[in-house]
Amino acid sequence: MRSLLKVLIFLSPLILRGSVLRQTIEVSPEELTFQKAKGYDVISLPGCDYVYEAGHPHLPIKSVYILLPSNAKLVDFRVTDVSVEKIDGRFNIYPAQHQIPLLKGLSRDFTPPDEAIYSSDKPYPASPLEFAQTGNLGGYRVAAFKFYPLYYVPKRGELYLRRRIEFEVRYEKSLKSETIKRSAVAEKTYRELLSRFVLNPEDIDRFSPKTREEGQFDYLIITDEAYQEAFEPLIAWKTRKGFVGAIRTVSWIDSHYSGYDLAEKIRNYLKIAHADSGVTWVLIGGDTDIVPARNAYVYAEGYTDYAPSDLYYSDLDGSWDADGDHVYGEVADSLD
Repeated sequence: MRSLLKVLIFLSPLILRGSVLRQTIEVSPEELTFQKAKGYDVISLPGCDYVYEAGHPHLPIKSVYILLPSNAKLVDFRVTDVSVEKIDGRFNIYPAQHQIPLLKGLSRDFTPPDEAIYSSDKPYPASPLEFAQTGNLGGYRVAAFKFYPLYYVPKRGELYLRRRIEFEVRYEKSLKSETIKRSAVAEKTYRELLSRFVLNPEDIDRFSPKTREEGQFDYLIITDEAYQEAFEPLIAWKTRKGFVGAIRTVSWIDSHYSGYDLAEKIRNYLKIAHADSGVTWVLIGGDTDIVPARNAYVYAEGYTDYAPSDLYYSDLDGSWDADGDHVYGEVADSLD
C-alpha cells in the first residue's frame, strides 16, 4: 500500500522585494512505468529526461518553464510544500551510464553504481527543484528549472514520488523594455507555442513584450540566385495565407553584411531582419553547398567532435563564439 506524506520545505527566508509567482507541479503514480535491465530497476515517466552522471541513480528529470515579464530577471526561488508518496517494493535503481557518440561505433564497459551514493541512507536527489537558466523566446523571458519527480534512498531500497510540489519564483523588472516588430500572425504563433510548455500560460498577456506591426515581413527564404524564381510561387502562396514574405539570395547577403565567414554574415543579417523587420520564419532553400551549416562544437564524456547545425541560424542571442576563437558552441561561448 502506498503511504502519503506531506513535507514542508523552506530553503531560505523569502525576502519580500520584487514580485512573486506561485506555481504547482503535479505527478500521478499511474504515469510511472517499471522495467528491469541487468537486474536493476528502470523507472520511466513520460516527458522526462534522466540523470546522466555515470554511476548515479538513473532517475527521471522533467524540465519545467516559467514565463517571466519580458523585462524581468529571476532573483531567487523556494520550494514551499511537497507531497510525497512512497512506492511499494524494494528497488535497486539502474546506474546511469557514460554518454558515448554512437556514430563513431564506440562502446564502454558497464558503469557500476557509485558506492558512495548507493550505500547512503540520504535521499537522492535531495532537492526536488533546481534552477537551470533563463532564456529568450522571441522577446518572451522564460526561466527553466529541473524538477526531480522521484527520489531514492539507496541503502533502504526505498523509492518516493513527489506527487505535488508548490514553489515560488521571485523576479525583479530590471531589464530594458524593447518594442519588437512582429506581425499578428507571428505573435499568435509565439503565444500558442508558449501556451504548450510554460507552467503559467495565463500570464502570457500581461508578460508579453511590446510589439508593433509596421514595416515588417515575417517569412524569409534564403537561397541561391539560380533557385530564386522557383521559390516565387511559395512566397505567393504564403501571402495568400496571411504572411508577408521575401526572398534573399546568399550572394546579396554576402555583399551587404559583414562577418567572419559566410555563415556568420547570414546570421548577422537574420539578427537584423528579426529585430528590424520582424522575421519569424526562415526557409533555408538549398543544401550546405548553398547555405553553409555552422559546424558546432560537441563534447560528451571526454569525446569531442563537430556537428553541422542550422540551429545557428535560429538561436540569435549572442554570437556562439563569445571567446572569439571561431570554435562555435563551446561551453565558454555561453549559448542561450
